[in-house]
Amino acid sequence: MSRKNYKSDEKYRIAKALERIRYYTVPANAVSTIWSIEDDMFLLENNQLTAKELSELLGRSVKAIEHRRRKLRNCSIAKVALC
Repeated sequence: MSRKNYKSDEKYRIAKALERIRYYTVPANAVSTIWSIEDDMFLLENNQLTAKELSELLGRSVKAIEHRRRKLRNCSIAKVALC
């Protein structure tokens, strides 16, 4: 939402802060930063799940899930063997 949809600047700042926390927070069960082939396959096979649901299942942030999905999608479009 844009800033003009909020009645006050304070409410806008609070909403944006909560959004950032929700978007970038790494789940408590996060352990690894390297994507395995199994993780990639899980992402591709479970495309119907939201990034938030996958975040909880894989133990990664929502931003990381979205970034990896985009990278896998671009690789498949370009037909690159390894990404």
